[in-house]
Amino acid sequence: MSYPQALQFTLVAEGGYSNQPNDHGGVTDHGITQATYDTYRALVHQSQQDVALITDPEVRDCYFKLFWLPAHCNEMSTQLGVCMFDWAVNHGPPGAIRTLQETLGLDDDGIYGPETRRTVARADQYDLWEALNKERRQWYLDDASAHPSQRAFLTGWLNRVDRLNAYVETL
Repeated sequence: MSYPQALQFTLVAEGGYSNQPNDHGGVTDHGITQATYDTYRALVHQSQQDVALITDPEVRDCYFKLFWLPAHCNEMSTQLGVCMFDWAVNHGPPGAIRTLQETLGLDDDGIYGPETRRTVARADQYDLWEALNKERRQWYLDDASAHPSQRAFLTGWLNRVDRLNAYVETL
């Protein structure tokens, strides 16, 4: 299972508590937004609380239940699963799946159904994670172009993809 490797990269990339005014996610802790934390706390039958109070075990469980599994990373090669997970954290599982589908030349409905599953299984896994990360870079460039308030994050986003590529090469 490649979840520990994926989490290791993403937690370093996401850092700790953040409250960037231009960040569309709003207040985050370990990359988890308040809205995501609220969803997670409801899922595990806990009352809502400030994301700043999130515990390390909650971070690991939240990422597993709300990102790793919904993005179907557990069904992929280690390298592709790590890339998909990190992209799902930034873009949501349906968005990451849409990017994967676009990379594969499929209809991009954001649902990891039988056709997507078959096409991923048949693809060269090395080429696929590289192509996915290339699509991710382009998404960031397009987003920064379309939303000037996001341009301040572009260098960090692109550097993150470069670090991810280097990290995945070691797996």
